[in-house]
Amino acid sequence: MRLLTVELTRLRLRRAVLVLLGLAAVIAILMFAGTAWDSRPVSDEELAQAERQAAADANQPWVEESLRDCIENPSNWGLPGTASEADCEEAVVPRAEFYVSRQPLDIGEARTGIGVGLAGVVAALLMIASVTYAGHDWATGSMGNQLLFEPRRVRVWLAKAAAVALVAALASAAILAAFWLGIWALTESRDIAVSGDQWRKILALNGRGVLVGAGAALAGYALTMLFRSTVATISLMFGIAVAGNILIGLLPLDDSERWLTPTNIYAVLAGRYEYTFFPPCSGMDDSCDGIEKVITLTQGMLYFGVPLAIVAVLSLWLFHRRDVP
Repeated sequence: MRLLTVELTRLRLRRAVLVLLGLAAVIAILMFAGTAWDSRPVSDEELAQAERQAAADANQPWVEESLRDCIENPSNWGLPGTASEADCEEAVVPRAEFYVSRQPLDIGEARTGIGVGLAGVVAALLMIASVTYAGHDWATGSMGNQLLFEPRRVRVWLAKAAAVALVAALASAAILAAFWLGIWALTESRDIAVSGDQWRKILALNGRGVLVGAGAALAGYALTMLFRSTVATISLMFGIAVAGNILIGLLPLDDSERWLTPTNIYAVLAGRYEYTFFPPCSGMDDSCDGIEKVITLTQGMLYFGVPLAIVAVLSLWLFHRRDVP
């Protein structure tokens, strides 16, 4: 416990860690502000202006021409052949809502969109924070001094890992909770009804976000303790994020989307990832049709959990065995 307390203090005093945690909080604030602004209700003045614009455009010659074309060829306008003149008028004649692009706040879309995105961004920043925290000890040579006071290396490694994971979990929990608390206040102020099931899904998303944040921080720490270099770890992370996905796309895999990092992280955070897989088309049967596939939460967790376990064990073993300058 004493070692854990010491490492938590060192984390609290590390300026780069505090800056990255602050950046994560600022990003959450900006994402909330953007969501609130983009989904703000349409004012009476904006609605009146849209109605005037719709009325003016409805008298334009192109509207009458388009209406005749729709009545004669409704399929050109995405309507069935039995479409009536009223159906065409609804599809062609300008209405006020055509000129108001904002959509009201949809909790379901916010959860699977900006909610997943925020959890991913926070996890990425926590990973970088853990890299800078562990890399500083090697860059300054303080690791050797620390081992003079506590020579039991396994305990040192585990204490640092526990501190990193604990801070990451608490930070991600606080940031995600604050964001969704703001969204809840927004729905209350706008009288938007949200079902209990939606809030349960959001709680599950936040729980998985905390788990991903702690796991990302632990992965960054383990890699840095393995390579003993911040630059090497950051380079590897960049290579996995960019070149790794490109390489997967170039490999002769029938279903490369299943093995991409973004799709699997989405599956972990959202609970599942659905996509359409198009197998090679022979032209002789129905194989050209797309197949609906799913990356489950379990598959996503195995995708990240197995490499994390391997890296952590290898990092701990080498830290115990190798000389420390």
